[in-house]
Amino acid sequence: MAELIRTTIEELGFINNDQLISTTASIGIAYLDKTVNNSQEFINQAYRACEEAKSAGGNQYMVFDPEDLSEKYTETAASDAEGDEAIVKMIGESLAKDNFRLLFQPVVSLQGDTRENYAVLLRMLDGQGNEIRPLQFLKHAVASGQMVDIDRWVIKHAIET
Repeated sequence: MAELIRTTIEELGFINNDQLISTTASIGIAYLDKTVNNSQEFINQAYRACEEAKSAGGNQYMVFDPEDLSEKYTETAASDAEGDEAIVKMIGESLAKDNFRLLFQPVVSLQGDTRENYAVLLRMLDGQGNEIRPLQFLKHAVASGQMVDIDRWVIKHAIET
């Protein structure tokens, strides 16, 4: 199924201003079974498998295998969390002080659909109000277990907007 999704996305390339724009997908798969303790662990496993697919060159899928990958991912996550405690602390403070911002980017249909659709983009704000992009903080949020709280913040504020 993942390969079908990946190839379908890959075939969706389009032309913009006489330039071919290719599309790809990196997919992470995790199995929900008795070894998974909670939903956050399940999401983290899929996220980590997706990161592995990206690191391996992208445009592929990876399946999280606890026997082969768990130790590597646990060490990486712990290293990330310990290695940048300031970001982990900033995430907690941003959640407590509502220091996040949502941006709504219009998504235009290439098939003529006239409905309005938007991609919701998240930014964290530092103490001076400067935006910090997700690439700089989300892996730390995942490693420190704060991702669920960020997800809830995004859903709540996207609905309110």
